[in-house]
Amino acid sequence: MAWQIAMFKKGTPYVQIIRPCTVGDGIIKLSEKEASDFAGLYEKRHQI
Repeated sequence: MAWQIAMFKKGTPYVQIIRPCTVGDGIIKLSEKEASDFAGLYEKRHQI
């Protein structure tokens, strides 16, 4: 898309990283079933 190319040409500001994301702090841990279900949805949508 044109806006993405423009963004790469212009550049983006640096982000100051305070700490990594961890489970319970910005990250959720999926169960095996949830991961499998989401993978199936992705594959169905993307015809893999």
